[in-house]
Amino acid sequence: MKPNAQTGITLETIMQVQKEVIILHEKVNTIRSRMIPIQEDMEKAFQEYQNEIRTFLLRWKQLDFEIKNRKQKPRDTDEKYKTLDDEKKPERNPEDNKNPEAELKTDLPKPIRKTREEERKEELLEFLEWVLSDQSKENEKLLSNLIRMNEKPSLGLADMLERIPSTLLEKQIAEDEKNLLGWHTRLKNWHNALSQRLSIIEDQEARMCSDQRYALLQQKKQGTNIWNSFLEYHRQKLKIKIRQLEAELRKIKEQA
Repeated sequence: MKPNAQTGITLETIMQVQKEVIILHEKVNTIRSRMIPIQEDMEKAFQEYQNEIRTFLLRWKQLDFEIKNRKQKPRDTDEKYKTLDDEKKPERNPEDNKNPEAELKTDLPKPIRKTREEERKEELLEFLEWVLSDQSKENEKLLSNLIRMNEKPSLGLADMLERIPSTLLEKQIAEDEKNLLGWHTRLKNWHNALSQRLSIIEDQEARMCSDQRYALLQQKKQGTNIWNSFLEYHRQKLKIKIRQLEAELRKIKEQA
């Protein structure tokens, strides 16, 4: 196929971008599918750890709070520094500052302008409505889920692309071969969104591995005996801290 006279875009160029889009999509889904079960296991290990030490942790925090509270000097209240003039000053009524002329003015409604992200999300829906011509339950469910996602400003194009099977991203619509620029632009938008998403989740995965809950999970994976010994060690550690704080609190009470 001849390149577009103005842009120089060829079918080969488009196929290359499409190939990169599929690779990015698969990388994103691979990392996502790898992270989800680890995050779930991390949360389970953390909850188990919390359940084992919660009673001791609460006691330690209560004692620590009481000691700090007793050590803190009482602060002078602002009432001491109130002058007679301050007491005589009448309170300002916020209504007095209102400009009567301003109340008469009515703001004209501002036109709603779609952001680029909103436009690209809608373009994706239009593309899917074309390629999902088969009205199967699976396709209907996918489309309805994506329509709901499109309505949420907090979700972007990348969120929607993640939900789509990669095979659909290889499809083309009727006008694509006549409009190489439009086809290329659509693929580039997907490429940019997925590239940014890949960078984000790679960073998330790196941070996940440095999370304390991840360290707990690694500890738990070493076996039941080692995990139980680990929990007992932290229980004993908190008990020692509690005894130290109880002794400090008794001393403070005796000196009061």
